[in-house]
Amino acid sequence: LTAGDERVDLLRAFATLQERGLERIMVEGGGELIFSLFEAGLLDELRVFVGPTVIGGRDAPTLADVEEFVAEFPALKLGDVDRLDDGVLLTWRVDER
Repeated sequence: LTAGDERVDLLRAFATLQERGLERIMVEGGGELIFSLFEAGLLDELRVFVGPTVIGGRDAPTLADVEEFVAEFPALKLGDVDRLDDGVLLTWRVDER
């Protein structure tokens, strides 16, 4: 599947996948991809695993890894909290209000 030239055209990629019969897709990625999916309105659910190890620093990426402050971000509603070994899997759903 090719969608875009320099960067992936997410809207075109998802439309092509839908045309091919895919109804749900799981995407794993960093803050830039996650933010791009939110910005394009392509996410209906966000899952975050919080584990027992703290990593990061001043320049650590975030879920909205963009250059400027984002004032308008989709509202999320906590759906599920599941304990997995020594961690927790949090599931948020996009609040369509």
